[in-house]
Amino acid sequence: MGIFDIFGDKRAGDDPATDYAYQGGWSVILIENLNAKRINARQGAKKKNKIQSPSVTFKAFIRTFKDSFNAGWQETQYPNQSVPIAHQSTPRRIIQIEWTVPSASKEEAVKNLAKCSWLAQSMFPALTWNDASGAGLPKSSFMAIKFANLIQANNGGPLPGYISNFNYTPNFVEGIHIIKEAEAGWANGYGQSRQYNLFPNVVDISLEFKPIQTRDSFGLDASEMEPGWNNSSWPYGIKIDPKLRTGDKATTKTSTQLADPRSAKIIKSQQSRITK
Repeated sequence: MGIFDIFGDKRAGDDPATDYAYQGGWSVILIENLNAKRINARQGAKKKNKIQSPSVTFKAFIRTFKDSFNAGWQETQYPNQSVPIAHQSTPRRIIQIEWTVPSASKEEAVKNLAKCSWLAQSMFPALTWNDASGAGLPKSSFMAIKFANLIQANNGGPLPGYISNFNYTPNFVEGIHIIKEAEAGWANGYGQSRQYNLFPNVVDISLEFKPIQTRDSFGLDASEMEPGWNNSSWPYGIKIDPKLRTGDKATTKTSTQLADPRSAKIIKSQQSRITK
């Protein structure tokens, strides 16, 4: 393994779990550094001054997954008012995910530790240095994450946002590789040569991700022309809104009706039993 393919895609010789995870990409977590992608896009076809690792992927051994939607309701209690006045501000979405990163070899243990270092570096703002003053101008470290259909943008690609916190927990109970750089050429450039380096077999990662999406990309469209959901497949790629008319062309509105006609009969029968 060369020094610069530590973050690369699946290659021949990976363990069976890696081979399985990369089939169709459905069981890997992709994390992109949007500043790094922007730099590479700016460089165009030039090979020089490009970021070699604008993204990393992890096999998705998910331990916990929590997707929270805060509707943004706020209450204000006015004097001599028995009931507080409620109004809705901007809703927020927070994704909390924790997964285990195992390694099947010492090479993969080095690669996993390098990926964790990449995540740690990406928590800090990018700096643009001013040649005249010598000062660094910070640029916020926006990221994008893709995990099958559970974390994705409206177009099915990586979902942009920012990671508000990242936790790295090596599991020493599962063992570690204790290696000097001179003992392993594949670690050249990554390990410190004058001391022993520790590469855990298993690492636990957790992070909190806050997506950034425009308001018109989801929610209910209440207009008279074509009422329905702005993006019927948001957020998990499952379309929920029925077509308005059978002859209509396919739009973001689709054919799966969730309302059960029997529920209306149940509600009506229960209402009639209420004593007035």
